[in-house]
Amino acid sequence: MRISFLAPRLPPAVCGVADHTRLLADEMHGQGAEVAFIHCDAALASGASLPGPVNRWTGGSEALESYLAQQQADWLWVQFSNYGYSRWGAPYSLGRDLRSVRRRMPGVRLAIYLHETHCLPRQLGFKGPILSRWQRHTVAAVTRLGDLAFVSVAPYERRVIDEYGVDPSKVFRLPIGSNIPPANLTPEERSRQRRNLGWADGDVVGVIFGAYPTQVRALRRFQEVIVRGIRAGILQRVVCVGGDGPVTPPELLDLVDRFSAPEKFEILGPRPAEEVGRILNCCDFAFSPTPRHVLEKSGAFLACAFAGLAVLVYAAPKIEPSDDLPVLPAESWDWRQASSTRVTAIRAALKKRAFSSYTWENIAERALSYMAAVKLRHALVET
Repeated sequence: MRISFLAPRLPPAVCGVADHTRLLADEMHGQGAEVAFIHCDAALASGASLPGPVNRWTGGSEALESYLAQQQADWLWVQFSNYGYSRWGAPYSLGRDLRSVRRRMPGVRLAIYLHETHCLPRQLGFKGPILSRWQRHTVAAVTRLGDLAFVSVAPYERRVIDEYGVDPSKVFRLPIGSNIPPANLTPEERSRQRRNLGWADGDVVGVIFGAYPTQVRALRRFQEVIVRGIRAGILQRVVCVGGDGPVTPPELLDLVDRFSAPEKFEILGPRPAEEVGRILNCCDFAFSPTPRHVLEKSGAFLACAFAGLAVLVYAAPKIEPSDDLPVLPAESWDWRQASSTRVTAIRAALKKRAFSSYTWENIAERALSYMAAVKLRHALVET
């Protein structure tokens, strides 16, 4: 099977979709697929780290068809983020070019992975009522072109089926995976790593992982919970890991200073992925600002799941949790339960779920099986 990935950006760009493309393609290549890449990023200097040829696309169906022919693609896999293909988040041109590919290259099957869907009016300010409808129309048009539509969370699945009008038999949930390699430290290694970080073995450590804006959102969202833990003498340390550059934004520093015990906080900044994995493995609790109903589209949450952390999360207003995720509801969290058998069981269950459902090996295997089934179905129809 030959798969060409179309993505707005590719590594070395620092981008969740770029990381997803590389990690998924690497694993598909390892499972026998031939992979190639088409991207839209003028700043990309090299695709040398990718396991296949790379072309840059500046738009137009003829160029896209030419690259697919060069790459001898059986499948075009579109890494879809609406703002990645349109400054207004309404990818009309992408839909037009994909329709041409479908018409002129009928042997190439099309998979759409929706990393994002259209925005709601309240998310778009004064232009929301008009722009949201236009985004919905253009995103739906792209999605309906696919032989397969992949989504990471249940709300997107419902939107694709109910609002975009895609046949439910073509829509599949496929997790995004984590770009942080799991550390899996032994107890002795974990103890040694904690000492290297300046943490005592008995310290209860909470972590916030993600880009700087994510850290800011989490500190604001969990301020009351964090303060209660510190005042109770149970939460000894809160660590912020990750970021978008070497300079910590003043907003984050000011926010930490507003806490009554700023000495309890550490801002570690960006670190190599392997080091982040070790740091997460040394923590106990994670504070995730992503609402529970879309939690599985958060790479930061998945990294914490692989580390076996107890993840505190809030449900979105007016949305009742309808999943079986082994996480802790922040609304009712009592720090006196921090060392309870319930928390130990939840940490173990989340880690088990991660290694059974969220590995790149598992994700790639599932995706390839769906794609093989589509190819077989079309082959049978043609004969």
